[in-house]
Amino acid sequence: MSYNDIYNDIFTFADNSKSFITNSSTAEWLRQASTICLRSRTNLEWQLKSFSQTSAKTLAIDVPEPFTYQDIQVLSESKLLSGIERIIVMKRSQKFYKAIGGILYSADGTELFLCPAAKQEAKILSGTVSIGRCAFAGCHSITNLHIPSSVRFLSSYAFFAMPALEQVTMDFGLERIGYLNQHSIFARCKKLKQVQFPDSLLSIGKSAFEGCESLSEIS
Repeated sequence: MSYNDIYNDIFTFADNSKSFITNSSTAEWLRQASTICLRSRTNLEWQLKSFSQTSAKTLAIDVPEPFTYQDIQVLSESKLLSGIERIIVMKRSQKFYKAIGGILYSADGTELFLCPAAKQEAKILSGTVSIGRCAFAGCHSITNLHIPSSVRFLSSYAFFAMPALEQVTMDFGLERIGYLNQHSIFARCKKLKQVQFPDSLLSIGKSAFEGCESLSEIS
């Protein structure tokens, strides 16, 4: 596989690369890089596997077109990115996305797309209207979440399998924890103990709290 040199501690593969020969040079570059950069949606799963030896803490997004929800799910489920603590958005992607507090949002800030898996604390931006599919899924260190009043909708798997999450509070304004075919929003959050619902809530989707074995207080 062809690849670009490291610049400013960023390790990035070239677009449309098809093959990769592992060698000590590229492995060392991956270990030294502080940032890994995604420059294409093509072969996304393969690209992530190619980063298997990285110790980078930052993921740079530099794709020329927006991710699909399937792409976001692939990013969320990738164990190879479990050490990423923040996301940044490069020039080519800024018409689609922006990053605030290391979290990936739509360019207008209305949808939260992805929180990096190793983030210790997360503040959801006021003005966010929806939390996207798998947005926080697999985040392994966050213990508390507050959902501000601007948020109206939580999508499938939005907070799926967060092993440290213990408490969730929701401001008045939230209307739907999943809807119709949206499901499993907080499923498998095994340490989740407390959930505070607002009076504005209209519906809770299928299996929203399935496997939340510690859930003991709902208000």
